Amino acid sequence: MAYQSTILVQILNQVSRLDFNANIKDNSADKYVKSIFSWDIFVALVFNHLSNIKSMRHLLFVFNSFPSKHYHLGTQRLSLNGLSYALASRPAKVFQSTFYDLLSKIPRQKTKMGRKFNKFVSIVDATCMPLSGVGSDWAQGGKSRREARAHVLIDASGMPLDMVLTGASTHEIKGMKELKLGKTEVLLMDRAYYSFDLWQKLTKSGIIFVTRAKKNLRYEVITNRRGRKPKGVIEDQIIEFVKCPKSRNPKRMKLRRIRIVGKKGMITFLSNDLNSPARQICDLYQSRWEIEVFFKWIKQNLKIKRFLGRNQNAIETQLWVAMIVYLILYMLKRNFSYSGSYLALIRIISAKLLVNEILANVLSPPIKASYKEKLKISLFNSSGQ
Repeated sequence: MAYQSTILVQILNQVSRLDFNANIKDNSADKYVKSIFSWDIFVALVFNHLSNIKSMRHLLFVFNSFPSKHYHLGTQRLSLNGLSYALASRPAKVFQSTFYDLLSKIPRQKTKMGRKFNKFVSIVDATCMPLSGVGSDWAQGGKSRREARAHVLIDASGMPLDMVLTGASTHEIKGMKELKLGKTEVLLMDRAYYSFDLWQKLTKSGIIFVTRAKKNLRYEVITNRRGRKPKGVIEDQIIEFVKCPKSRNPKRMKLRRIRIVGKKGMITFLSNDLNSPARQICDLYQSRWEIEVFFKWIKQNLKIKRFLGRNQNAIETQLWVAMIVYLILYMLKRNFSYSGSYLALIRIISAKLLVNEILANVLSPPIKASYKEKLKISLFNSSGQ
C-alpha cells in the first residue's frame, strides 16, 4: 500500500520549498547555522498555530513525541534553547517573502460590493497585542504600556494582503505608509487614519477612500447634490476644507460628505468619490467590519496572544507565519469548496494534524444516502444477511 502523508505535510506542501529556500538564500538566514534551520522554525510554528499548544515547552514536548513524523516533515528534534535563539535571530523577512510568494499564487477576486464599483476593495486597520517581560522594551508605548501593534491590510473577502509590525508608540498613519497597497482601488478605513496629507496622496494615486468624519471638521459646502435622497441619507454634499493657520489642510481639496441616520444615531462619511450613489458609498463602508472579524478570529484561533518569544524579530516571525496559515486556510476553503466556517475548518485540521489521510477526503462533506438506499440497507439488515 502506498504511503500517505499526514495532514500537516499536505498543508506545508501548499508552500513551495524552492521559493522558501530562495528566500533563505536571499536573506542569508541559514548561513553558518548547524541546527534548527529556518524550515524547522516554520514547521514548528505552523504546528503551533494549528494545534492546542499553550507554551513553548508544551510545543516541544508534543512535537518531539512524534520522531517518526520528522523525516516526512523535513525537520528534526528541537530543543528549548535552540528554538528560542532561532526565533530571536533568524530574519523574519524569510517568512514575509514566503507570505508574498504564496499570496501571488492566489487570484484576487472582486467581492459583491466590489463588483458594483468594478474595483478591488481593501480594508486597513491596526490591532494591539499586550507584551511584558524581558525583551519587550522595543514595544514601549507609555510609562508602563508595552504593546506590539500590527498594521494589517486585507481584501474585503477577508484575505490578508500585507502586514507591518511596530511598537505601541507608532501611529496608525505612519504604519500604513509602509503597507503595500498593490491592486487596491477602494480603501476603507476608520477615523484613526484622519489625515489630509494621506487623503491627498490616495487621491493622486487614483485610490477611492471612504472614512468617518470627526465632529470638529471645518469645511465649506460647495454644492448640495440634487435629486431624491435614498432612505436614511440626510445630507449629500461636496465640501472644501477651510484653511486654518495651524492646520495642514491641503488647499482646495474637495471631498464628498454624506450624513445618514444609522441604528446608533448620526453617522458622517467622507470620500473622494464624487459621483457614486450615496447609499452605495455608505453600504461600502459596512464592509470595513470584515477586518474586525479577521482580528477577532486570528486572536481566538491562532497563537498570537501568548508569544513564544518577546523580541521584535520573534514576534514578527510568529505573526508572518500566522498570516501564512490563515492564507493557507483561505486557499483550502476556496480550492476544496468547503462550505463550513473557518472555525470548523481549523478544528477539523487540528484534530487530524498528524493523521495519514488525504486532505481532500477530510474536507469533503459526508456522502448522504438517499431514501431508497437507506431502505435497501434496512431491508438487507432485517433479512439477516
